[in-house]
Amino acid sequence: MQENSTVNSLVAIILRDLPKVTSTQHKANKYYDDFFYPALNLTINCEIVDSFANKLYKTIAQGLSPATIAKLHNSISHITLQKKKDCRGHHATVACGAYLERGGSGSIRIGKFNNTPNGRHFIQQNSALWQLISDIITQVDPVWAHQVSIIPEKYRLFGLFSLCFININSENINLYHRDCRDWRWCVIIPFGEYSQGCLDLKYLNCQAHLRAGDVGLLYSRGIWHSVKNVVGIRNSIVLVVHTGLLNRFTNVLYKHDI
Repeated sequence: MQENSTVNSLVAIILRDLPKVTSTQHKANKYYDDFFYPALNLTINCEIVDSFANKLYKTIAQGLSPATIAKLHNSISHITLQKKKDCRGHHATVACGAYLERGGSGSIRIGKFNNTPNGRHFIQQNSALWQLISDIITQVDPVWAHQVSIIPEKYRLFGLFSLCFININSENINLYHRDCRDWRWCVIIPFGEYSQGCLDLKYLNCQAHLRAGDVGLLYSRGIWHSVKNVVGIRNSIVLVVHTGLLNRFTNVLYKHDI
């Protein structure tokens, strides 16, 4: 399969408005999965939009070649990840890139992993992937791409993205959560030796069955999501830009528009 950044192939468009479920309502389990919408499995090129044509989710089926996935897998083979439990559940992860310090001075911090030999190898080895994903998201959301391009390149080590999470989800990221620091999109690149499993978009009641080579784009701040029912080892790369970092370089205080 020849790899390119074109995303204009046949796409199934799904119309679903994002329910306004608060954290308090979610914790109280006020709404069941099928309270708003009937269940829907997403296994092909698809896009979820709301009534105002805002994009909420997009799958690009087999957007990455086997060679790109193999290179990605090889580049993390010597990385030691930290096991942790957070709002996502049990998983092993390492963060790479630039972010705004929480509390304290609020200064821009560069992850320690960036300056290790394994970190530098990971970033450089996958440079073509970062550019490809940036080209894809520029086609999907050119406004977003223009907004984040104001961040200096020294803080955007992954094309348009400033932060990358390397996840080994042997125990699943199985708790529903929203990523409140993300500026609109996150990009999910799954790979590894796994079967079944899905990205579960709870209150949209959609399950995206992402395979190795697929690319998922998710409005991660607004949509409750989790990874469910994985058999095997599902690795993933997640690319984001944090809103706080973006606001550091613009006179416009960006807030989320939906």
